[in-house]
Amino acid sequence: MPRQTERQATTEVLFEAFVLQLLVEGQQNIQVSSYESSVSESSDEEEDTPLQPLSTSILVAVLEVNSRRYLQDCITIPKTSENLYMLLGEYKMNYPNLFRSYMRMSPMAFDSLVEKLRDHPVFHNRSENEQLPVEVQVAVLLYRFAHFGNAASVQKVGLWAGLGYGTVNLITRRVLTAICHEPFRRRVMKWPGVSEKEAAKVWVEE
Repeated sequence: MPRQTERQATTEVLFEAFVLQLLVEGQQNIQVSSYESSVSESSDEEEDTPLQPLSTSILVAVLEVNSRRYLQDCITIPKTSENLYMLLGEYKMNYPNLFRSYMRMSPMAFDSLVEKLRDHPVFHNRSENEQLPVEVQVAVLLYRFAHFGNAASVQKVGLWAGLGYGTVNLITRRVLTAICHEPFRRRVMKWPGVSEKEAAKVWVEE
């Protein structure tokens, strides 16, 4: 069963309260109407301005909950992208073994992968918000895939790379979209031939 979001749960509770309050107010209105019809003499006193029904206030609260992007105030978490750019700069150029430990591939293989993905339409849009460079997006995905458990969560990856949690998810979808694109797969993914299979068998047996 899909997990309810906080917004959905809050809306459900408010709707239940709204329906119950409508029933109560309906019963009260019936009682008031019966009382007024039993009074034969009219009163010269001015009637008080009726208060807004509680059901209306609850409905306003439902609209408020669903009109806000966030139910709670956003807080700014200190982050830095120094780790990410240290990896793509200093480590990639001068410490290839460290780079490989993070990316699970050599700097040369990384550059080749980036070049093959760079022209995919997913990395080019007409939005006013310019995307991060393709090499940065690929590095974030590879870092995430090189880890497991909590270390691969959007929170931990975002804190390491100095990015928002939503940005990490967006980058993951973009890069995977490009990698799963049929032309890319046909160009870079090839099944081994007979000689390559035999060489692999010999290597395993050794």
